[in-house]
Amino acid sequence: MTVHAAARPQGGRHARRPGPPPLLVPGTIVVTWLLAFGRWGSYLGLDSRSVYVTDCLLVLGAVWLVARHHPALRSSAAAWRVLLPVLALMGWALIRLLGSEGLDRDVLRDVAPFVYAGIALAAVVQADRAAWRRSAAVLGGGLFVHAAWVTIAFYRPETLRPWTTTLGERTNTFEIRSDFDGAVLALLAALGLHLLLSHGSPWRRLLGLVLLLWPSFVIFEIGNRGALLSLITVLLVVLVMNLHVLGRIPPRVLVPAVLALVAAAAVVVPSTNVYQRLTGGDAESRNSSAGTTSARELAWRDVLDYTSAEPARLVAGVGFGPDFLVKSGARVHFGGFYTDVRAAHNSLINTYARLGLVGIGLLAWVLVQAGRGAWRLLRASTTDTPSVLLVTIPASLLVASLVGVILESPFGAVPIFWAVGRLCVELTGPRRA
Repeated sequence: MTVHAAARPQGGRHARRPGPPPLLVPGTIVVTWLLAFGRWGSYLGLDSRSVYVTDCLLVLGAVWLVARHHPALRSSAAAWRVLLPVLALMGWALIRLLGSEGLDRDVLRDVAPFVYAGIALAAVVQADRAAWRRSAAVLGGGLFVHAAWVTIAFYRPETLRPWTTTLGERTNTFEIRSDFDGAVLALLAALGLHLLLSHGSPWRRLLGLVLLLWPSFVIFEIGNRGALLSLITVLLVVLVMNLHVLGRIPPRVLVPAVLALVAAAAVVVPSTNVYQRLTGGDAESRNSSAGTTSARELAWRDVLDYTSAEPARLVAGVGFGPDFLVKSGARVHFGGFYTDVRAAHNSLINTYARLGLVGIGLLAWVLVQAGRGAWRLLRASTTDTPSVLLVTIPASLLVASLVGVILESPFGAVPIFWAVGRLCVELTGPRRA
């Protein structure tokens, strides 16, 4: 059974659905916005008043959810139980927030990702098959829009210059954030691979081939290691989800197709930036890459040593507000590569520094719970597009977050926790064959 095949992934045990089913899966609009426009899209708004489109969409969505679907919010007891890890993580973050000295911009910036985790709670509202179909189409459209502007911005930036404006002090419109944008490109490639493997018309499979090769090539051109890791991860996930399809492909079809892809890769990959960096063809880029890698590793070591040095920090972290990169001495390692950085470029280390062993334990609980839901989808006898998106969104972004600032930002935290919530509630359904 697939994600939308029986009005799921939330609450297969709840036969009664109080209230009308949603037109789209709750949270689809804000997640699509952030995946489509990334970092600069999250900063659209009134920066002087700290009012952004992302926050407006989240508030409006929450109000609509409560007003329209409040019976479901009260009746979905099983869903609330499986979302307990998310509630616990948010609760611990709020407890640590109480110990902060004031609520200045830095404090709010540090705690925001854990507050954004609240979007996972929208998963208590059931969505039927039609809603999942529509949401998958909207998300797919957002991924296509994202790939379009990233491709233009990377290869022909002068084309977008007339529409480029500065957003506060942080970014410009159509500015590429290589780790995050590369991870989102990987999502489109994963969707393309799924379409290529799924049953359908030759045109559908041709579209899948295009959606697989196009973003994959751009990722290789950008050359960000987090994006490359995300691409490899999600393609492997899609292959696992489609093993039942691969097993039915005749060898006379499968072998030539694999050989054709290998031949195409042999021709195309050597011309990409990442190949030049890995083989030493571009010494400047290679040295820069080595420099950022070394900086991260040194910074991670300093942050871990600093956080573990005192029992209070070890258990509860430094909280929100203190700049642990400065206090630990790790900030100097990023001086030549990043500015205004407050995170360790690793979501696990950053959570440990902010919330201590308690926080990292709760985050692990969240991920294990979501992983159990994802495993159910991976073992399903059939696979659909919503299932693929639901599993690959957190997989791609979380992998990239291990070498970048993804989970600590709204454009990463909101899509991750939205999908995590849906995967957690997948556990309330009947066990799949």
